Order: sequence, then C-alpha cells, then structure tokens
Amino acid sequence: MPGQEKINETFSEINRDIAQILFAVFVIQPLVTEEIRYDLALFGLFGSIGFWAWSMQVIKKIYVRN
Repeated sequence: MPGQEKINETFSEINRDIAQILFAVFVIQPLVTEEIRYDLALFGLFGSIGFWAWSMQVIKKIYVRN
C-alpha cells in the first residue's frame, strides 16, 4: 500500500513523542524538584524505554503484515 509507509512513520513519531513525554515527566521532573526522587526517575527511564521498544515492535508487526 502506498500510504502505509506514511501511516507507519506517523505512528512511529507519535510513539516517540509519547515516550519523550514519559521521560520528561518521570525522569527529568523528579530530578529537578526540591525533593530528588531517584526511584521515580529510574521507573520513568525504564518505562519510557520499554514503551518505545514495545511501540517499535507493534510498528514492525503492522509493517510486516502489510
């Protein structure tokens, strides 16, 4: 399908943006507040990486199927 690559690219960009938002909220924000929360920062780091990796797997499965 000619438009499928554009859809996959858009989906990839949306997932990357969501992962960046998760990273900013759960990693950067706990490190710059008055009370530094390393546990939240680590949770956010691994959570955002995990979300990004999962979303890339979904995109690959969609791309291979089509």
